[in-house]
Amino acid sequence: MNMSIYKVKAQLFHLLSHPVRLQILNELRISRACVCHLQVITNRPQAYISQQLRVLREAGLVEDEKDGQNVYYYLRSDTVR
Repeated sequence: MNMSIYKVKAQLFHLLSHPVRLQILNELRISRACVCHLQVITNRPQAYISQQLRVLREAGLVEDEKDGQNVYYYLRSDTVR
């Protein structure tokens, strides 16, 4: 196997090793959610949740969709699901 595939897998495991990110991903596995919902589930402030969602979005694991005033996040990666 090519060494670069191991680097990709290691990066994924690094992202998943963060407890709050893992909690967010688990919630998004069930259904899409807005930041306000994820705040309640994780008991963390909005800025913190937004920061974690940015990391997950940049990694290509989640996407967002605007619906009126709210932005909903959902899993993009079947591998994570």
